[in-house]
Amino acid sequence: MTYYGIRNKQTGELLRQFFSKNAEKGNTSVISLDNIGDPLSVHIFLTKNKKIAESLLVQGYCEYNNETYKLDDKLNGVKDALEIYESEFNL
Repeated sequence: MTYYGIRNKQTGELLRQFFSKNAEKGNTSVISLDNIGDPLSVHIFLTKNKKIAESLLVQGYCEYNNETYKLDDKLNGVKDALEIYESEFNL
Protein backbone atom coordinates (compact mmCIF):
# COMPACT_ATOMS: atom_id res chain seq x y z
CA MET A 1 0.00 0.00 0.00
CA THR A 2 1.28 3.50 -0.83
CA TYR A 3 1.46 6.20 1.83
CA TYR A 4 2.35 9.88 1.40
CA GLY A 5 4.16 12.22 3.72
CA ILE A 6 6.11 15.45 3.49
CA ARG A 7 9.85 15.81 3.90
CA ASN A 8 12.61 18.38 3.72
CA LYS A 9 14.33 18.02 0.31
CA GLN A 10 17.81 18.84 1.64
CA THR A 11 17.87 16.79 4.83
CA GLY A 12 15.30 14.09 4.09
CA GLU A 13 13.71 14.74 7.50
CA LEU A 14 10.03 13.73 7.58
CA LEU A 15 7.39 16.03 9.02
CA ARG A 16 5.57 14.85 12.13
CA GLN A 17 1.90 15.00 13.02
CA PHE A 18 1.07 16.47 16.42
CA PHE A 19 -2.34 15.82 18.00
CA SER A 20 -3.36 18.47 20.50
CA LYS A 21 -4.52 17.92 24.11
CA ASN A 22 -6.56 21.11 23.83
CA ALA A 23 -10.18 20.09 23.10
CA GLU A 24 -11.03 23.69 22.17
CA LYS A 25 -8.88 23.33 19.06
CA GLY A 26 -11.04 20.45 17.81
CA ASN A 27 -9.47 17.69 15.75
CA THR A 28 -6.72 19.84 14.26
CA SER A 29 -3.35 18.16 13.78
CA VAL A 30 -0.30 20.36 13.29
CA ILE A 31 2.21 19.05 10.74
CA SER A 32 5.72 20.24 11.60
CA LEU A 33 9.46 19.60 11.68
CA ASP A 34 9.75 21.28 15.08
CA ASN A 35 8.34 20.03 18.36
CA ILE A 36 4.93 21.40 19.29
CA GLY A 37 4.25 22.13 22.94
CA ASP A 38 2.21 19.68 25.01
CA PRO A 39 0.93 17.24 22.36
CA LEU A 40 -1.39 14.35 23.19
CA SER A 41 0.54 12.20 20.71
CA VAL A 42 2.96 12.53 17.82
CA HIS A 43 4.04 10.36 14.90
CA ILE A 44 5.49 10.67 11.40
CA PHE A 45 2.87 12.22 9.13
CA LEU A 46 1.73 9.60 6.60
CA THR A 47 -1.57 9.40 4.75
CA LYS A 48 -3.12 7.16 2.09
CA ASN A 49 -4.62 10.25 0.44
CA LYS A 50 -2.02 12.14 -1.62
CA LYS A 51 -4.38 15.13 -1.93
CA ILE A 52 -4.01 15.83 1.80
CA ALA A 53 -0.22 16.16 1.45
CA GLU A 54 -0.61 18.25 -1.72
CA SER A 55 -3.10 20.58 -0.07
CA LEU A 56 -0.81 21.08 2.93
CA LEU A 57 2.06 22.10 0.66
CA VAL A 58 -0.05 24.45 -1.47
CA GLN A 59 -2.57 25.89 1.00
CA GLY A 60 -1.05 25.00 4.36
CA TYR A 61 -4.38 23.57 5.47
CA CYS A 62 -6.67 20.62 4.69
CA GLU A 63 -9.97 19.22 5.97
CA TYR A 64 -10.82 15.59 5.23
CA ASN A 65 -13.18 13.09 6.91
CA ASN A 66 -13.82 15.28 9.98
CA GLU A 67 -10.08 15.77 10.45
CA THR A 68 -8.26 19.06 10.03
CA TYR A 69 -4.57 19.24 9.14
CA LYS A 70 -2.55 22.45 9.42
CA LEU A 71 1.02 23.02 8.33
CA ASP A 72 3.04 24.67 11.11
CA ASP A 73 3.20 28.44 10.54
CA LYS A 74 7.00 28.26 10.93
CA LEU A 75 7.15 26.36 7.61
CA ASN A 76 5.39 29.04 5.52
CA GLY A 77 8.67 30.64 4.48
CA VAL A 78 10.34 27.34 3.56
CA LYS A 79 7.60 25.53 1.61
CA ASP A 80 9.95 25.41 -1.41
CA ALA A 81 12.26 23.16 0.62
CA LEU A 82 9.47 20.62 1.20
CA GLU A 83 8.30 17.80 -1.05
CA ILE A 84 5.88 14.90 -1.00
CA TYR A 85 7.43 11.66 0.20
CA GLU A 86 6.05 8.37 -1.09
CA SER A 87 6.50 5.06 0.72
CA GLU A 88 5.16 1.59 0.11
CA PHE A 89 4.57 -0.79 2.98
CA ASN A 90 1.81 -2.74 4.68
CA LEU A 91 0.54 -1.74 8.08
